[in-house]
Amino acid sequence: MIRVIYRWSVDPATEDQFIDAWRAATERIRTHEPGALGSTLLRPADTHNILVGFARWQRRDDVEAFWKSGNATPLPGATLESIEILDEVEQMTLERSAWNVAANPEPASARTPAPNSSQPTREPVL
Repeated sequence: MIRVIYRWSVDPATEDQFIDAWRAATERIRTHEPGALGSTLLRPADTHNILVGFARWQRRDDVEAFWKSGNATPLPGATLESIEILDEVEQMTLERSAWNVAANPEPASARTPAPNSSQPTREPVL
């Protein structure tokens, strides 16, 4: 897996339009582009005119083929400041996407018991 980090400067006056366009483009890409697994849009806590997208792809070849295809959608009111491709070494989030569950179903013994169960519940630990 890889992650692609996009960093945009966004005009505050057009931020809502940018977010709507990003959402529509992400849904289209995730649905139609081979290897696309979705994206997350974030904002640095100390900056109001920057938005950062983290896209997840199966392979670097998939995202490079997408870029070469000409299917990328321009996003209004923003300037793309940087793109970085990172290899995913390990994912330890609590989120389990549909592809991950299908590929790696969680064994029944690993599931958290119901609240009134006699078994202890698992607590997240770092």
